[in-house]
Amino acid sequence: MEILVVGLSHKTAPIELRERLYVAEADLPKPLEMLGESTDLVERMLVATCNRVEVYAAADGAVQKAVEGITDCLATYRNVPKADFLDKLYTYTAGEAVRHVFRVASSLDSMVVGEPQILGQVKTAYSIAQAREATGMILTNLMEQAFHVAKRVRSETGIATSAVSVSSAAVELARKIFGDLAGRSVLIIGAGEMAELALRHLLDDGVRSVLVANRSYDRAVALAQQFHGRAVTFEAFRQEMVSADIVISSTAAPHVILKKEDMQAIIQQRRHRPIFLIDIAHPRDIDPACNEVDNVYLYDIDDLQAVVASNLQERAGEAERAEAIIEREVGVYLNWLRSLDVVPTIVSLRERVEEIRDAELQKAMGRLGDLTPEQREAIAAMSRAMVNKILHQPMTELKRRAAHQEGPRYTTVLRRLFGLDPSPDIRRGTGASATPKVLRIGTRASVLALWQAKHVAARLQAAWPDANVSFVAMKTAGDKIQQVALSQVGGKALWVQSMEEALLDGRIDLIVHSMKDVPTDLPHGLTIAAVTEREDPRDVLISRSGLTLAELPPGAALGTSSLRRQAQILHRRPDLRMVVLRGNVHTRVRKLDAGELDAIIVAAAGIKRLGLSERITEYFSPDVCLPAIGQGVLGIEIRAEDSVTARAVAVLDHRETHRVILAERAFLRRLGGGCQVPVAAHGQVEGDSIRLKGLVASLDGKTIIEGEVAGPMTDPEALGASLADHLLEHGAAPILEELFGRPTSGGPHEAYD
Repeated sequence: MEILVVGLSHKTAPIELRERLYVAEADLPKPLEMLGESTDLVERMLVATCNRVEVYAAADGAVQKAVEGITDCLATYRNVPKADFLDKLYTYTAGEAVRHVFRVASSLDSMVVGEPQILGQVKTAYSIAQAREATGMILTNLMEQAFHVAKRVRSETGIATSAVSVSSAAVELARKIFGDLAGRSVLIIGAGEMAELALRHLLDDGVRSVLVANRSYDRAVALAQQFHGRAVTFEAFRQEMVSADIVISSTAAPHVILKKEDMQAIIQQRRHRPIFLIDIAHPRDIDPACNEVDNVYLYDIDDLQAVVASNLQERAGEAERAEAIIEREVGVYLNWLRSLDVVPTIVSLRERVEEIRDAELQKAMGRLGDLTPEQREAIAAMSRAMVNKILHQPMTELKRRAAHQEGPRYTTVLRRLFGLDPSPDIRRGTGASATPKVLRIGTRASVLALWQAKHVAARLQAAWPDANVSFVAMKTAGDKIQQVALSQVGGKALWVQSMEEALLDGRIDLIVHSMKDVPTDLPHGLTIAAVTEREDPRDVLISRSGLTLAELPPGAALGTSSLRRQAQILHRRPDLRMVVLRGNVHTRVRKLDAGELDAIIVAAAGIKRLGLSERITEYFSPDVCLPAIGQGVLGIEIRAEDSVTARAVAVLDHRETHRVILAERAFLRRLGGGCQVPVAAHGQVEGDSIRLKGLVASLDGKTIIEGEVAGPMTDPEALGASLADHLLEHGAAPILEELFGRPTSGGPHEAYD
């Protein structure tokens, strides 16, 4: 399977050619269908904007054959001879293709570097491809990662700060022509976003008068009034050009609205006074032949490149930082792609060993004669434990090696050593278990749990449209105990255990968890196969009176289910009265509204998922209340040997978040913390490293032991363990010993909220 990009852009083709190959948004489904019928593209999407026409694909077969199929399809659909555009095309594969997609989504490949429109256009193209069932695991993961990269570039660099838009570049061009726009009259044709942006810049330059013409007169009036201009009907724009100094056109018309003969008549009425036309529409509004008329100076999008180039020079440093981010992210994605190759080998190895175990177990049972059911189960459990322990190290090492270039060699050697069949390509979807047919999601019946399950189901359905995705709602032991503090009833395992039993016995295929609710030690045979990108990890205060934490009066009743939150808040406000608060989010809010409490603390992610953001009084930064391990992240738990579901949920996995979660959970595991002790940790990715902050607190909040470490993303579990060791050495051990006599084994770490 090969990732492939084929296309042309403003860098390789003039606007005349881009117009001929342009595909309107509403028309995208048809060429997508043609690409699927006439090529070996397993997955495909088409991005078409004023500056580029590109196909992103996963090709099963020879790359050159796939490229020929794409070019044939474009030529046929747009009725453009291949000879007219073949030498303008570029083709990228593998890492170069991934890099190009990330650069496009991040606006580094745009004519106007840093402009935000391209990201929306790529997202729209992706949504259309999803709706037409043209995407699968490879493109789904590629695009999710591209959107994440774009977000990082915009938030971690200044690439978008003061970035010129096409509209602002048009105004800048007018400024260069006239020197000063004060006292000039401008006619804007069109009333869309680009026209509005142009008007904003024109007003800043002090133009004398602004006219707005649009097919919808009401829209023209609204826009003109907003900028103290005057609206005219669309039919009147040619007459208004007689007196305008500058005309900027940006309609969505599918054909030219101003022809050469129109311009000849207008210039005569102007007594041959010069007029400047700037056409920023795509397709173009103004016939290029108008430039042949004396005293008419016509500029189009391609003429703006000089303006854009000077803007880019000013932000070259930010572009370099953005390129560095992209380069790191390309490596992360390629490592994930390579890791897919070992999944079939791991599954085959486990199946082979399980066959041997089962056969030998049956022989032993036969020789032992009459055994009680308990004795039989004890022997079977021992055999399973031996198999799991023997396989753990080679499977772990194989997964680690898979992310590097030598991965295929290790996979081949292992398959030969154990006599396994040649490895199928999970990316190609070959083999009997390649395509998921049924995906049964186990979930609690609470509103938040159902929201999370439906969110995951929607993404799975988009990636695997032929799969039957369904829900199995369960009432757990934890749901039946609502009046007792979590630390007194065994912790979060109450919610997890019954669902994991259903997963192990095959009644469901996966469980959607809030990762902060998942014990660090999973039952044998189960694994967290994927985690989603982290949402807001913070805790929030919701107060009945609208008062912040600092403003709450002494003795105010503050409700929380979490000893972690309680300890950190008491550390700052020991004068508050902490109240044990159980139940789902809506129940907690109702108790607040009923006057039982003055305020409550809950997770921001849950509140936002339920559409209750307007109730938030205050967000707590991690410096005030360090989040729970895994807070803001959804995790997908499956049977370890279930290769079908593993492949299905791989499209959901956010690699950076997964690395951070491994570090946080390793921290908790080493401490042996659970919901019976105030433990918190939060990691963040910084380039190629993870910075992890953690703490252990006494129940009364008087003592807080905290620390921070940073280390490479390649070994997150070692990083988490090192932070735990640091805290134990600097005062956390006595706190844990006071609570338990000794640190307990890793357990659940946060109440369900």
